Amino acid sequence: FISFNIEWEIHKIFHIQKSYEEKERFLIICFDANMRMKRALFISEGDSMHVDFDIKTMLSKVLEFDATFVVLAHNHPDGEAFPSGADIDTTGSVSVMLRRVGAKLYDHIIIGGDSHFSMRDSSLFSNLFDE
Repeated sequence: FISFNIEWEIHKIFHIQKSYEEKERFLIICFDANMRMKRALFISEGDSMHVDFDIKTMLSKVLEFDATFVVLAHNHPDGEAFPSGADIDTTGSVSVMLRRVGAKLYDHIIIGGDSHFSMRDSSLFSNLFDE
């Protein structure tokens, strides 16, 4: 579906921004119906252990850029790329909210050190994503 390796592209964005070092940051990437990237932007910054974001801000950006698909991404400064319980809960909530505005959550990617984790690609969490 996506013609490039989105996980590594996101990984590069975080490394270019040096945002993987000390604080968690939350990125959204908006795509059109043909999976062409329309916009990628950081919408929130937290501390070394978590990042909160305003769902209204995220939804307003999704609507502003007329996104059909959305990829969420954030980093774990401790280097662990596996999702936390809060990450899983957030992913489920965001998926529901995006459907309400006519968009779909395509993936939630977690960057940890030099690795990444695609929740969509994991059989543990694939049920959180639309086909």
